[in-house]
Amino acid sequence: MRENILYFIWQQQYFSFSDAKTITGESIQVIHPGFHNINSGPDFEQAKIRIGEVEWNGDVEIHVGSLDWTSHGHQHDKAYNKVILHVVWEHNGEVFRIDGTALPTLELKNLVDKGLLNRVRALIESIDAIPCSTQINKVSHITILETVHRALIKRLERKAQIVLQELFMSHGDWSETAYRLLMRQMGMKVNGEAFFELAEALPYHLIRKHKHNLIHLEALLFGVSGLLVAPKEDGYLAQLKKEFDFLSHKYGLKKQLSPEQWKFMRLRPANFPTLRIAQMASILSNPADIFEMLTEFADTKELTLHLKIKTSEYWQTHYRFKVEANRNVPSLGKTSEELILLNVVAPLLAAYSIHLADNKYMEKAVSIMEGLKPENNRIIKQWSQLGISPASGAESQGLIELYSEHCQQKACLSCSIGFKILNYKS
Repeated sequence: MRENILYFIWQQQYFSFSDAKTITGESIQVIHPGFHNINSGPDFEQAKIRIGEVEWNGDVEIHVGSLDWTSHGHQHDKAYNKVILHVVWEHNGEVFRIDGTALPTLELKNLVDKGLLNRVRALIESIDAIPCSTQINKVSHITILETVHRALIKRLERKAQIVLQELFMSHGDWSETAYRLLMRQMGMKVNGEAFFELAEALPYHLIRKHKHNLIHLEALLFGVSGLLVAPKEDGYLAQLKKEFDFLSHKYGLKKQLSPEQWKFMRLRPANFPTLRIAQMASILSNPADIFEMLTEFADTKELTLHLKIKTSEYWQTHYRFKVEANRNVPSLGKTSEELILLNVVAPLLAAYSIHLADNKYMEKAVSIMEGLKPENNRIIKQWSQLGISPASGAESQGLIELYSEHCQQKACLSCSIGFKILNYKS
């Protein structure tokens, strides 16, 4: 028996009420089981239970065996003084509170339906990547959709917390936060950290001063990136160096990244960091503040037009310094745009929604994801094999969250799909 199964049984009250008695024979009536506490302290708080003729308000602690109370040291912990009932699978010894009073104890092993236990074990002991894969056909389509939607909101809220942490590191500056997030995304997995370090070394308040001058933005970004090191200079490269020398002296820019931090190997030319920096300079040249641009747009078409802004003439024919391309270099691709919407804009809106306690920004985040094409990765393919194919980016993100936070963790007892299966009797 596992404690998480006992939490589920207690929370849902899946045991025989008529036979519920303490080990000393007093009747038990559960008026309210309490609220599951995921932090330190008793497992369920604010419970209301009638034991014999007395109604008690307090906490409930759950263990596999009674003596776990002692082995966990609860008899010495004041946090457990308000425990009114000890719920155990098996009673194997009397235990006491810190004041020496005996704990009323409820033993469950003879009160729980064996069929329910078999269904629980079939789920949480399944070796399948999606534990309910052989039983999910018992669950209605509407339940699955609702579960996926809740998982999507959970995913957005989780990503929003990362954004809010970055906001704290940026001293509450939303524009600086948006700039750093977008920079990291522009670098993608391979160069994301280098782009983020570049953003830290070149803060947005300096970028803002030069929005009107694209060559200044390019000089600042390429200069601090440490990439202005070509052995032979062309006119463009020489101009960047000249501008950067002036600007770095003016602003006292001491830190530069090293060329070795930037990865080109095994990347498609469209993802070379040099081209990505040039594209970022063009995006930053937009007159609008970066945070406003990424949050206060009328629709995604308006935002993607800002992201598709043309690079300077040099970067329309180059992927990197000194090497001219055989054909014109395309602007930021559709896949890159969608990843910015998914990994930057939606989490930024969700974080702003939480910060302002204004749900319209969360709704906007969900709307953006509903407009994206569904992903087609390893996780989504596993769901599709079960007949659950996402219709949008929102649904695919919800399925990914469900898989990573429930299926992989075998957390079926806190999943609505698992709950329905456990309550299904053939």
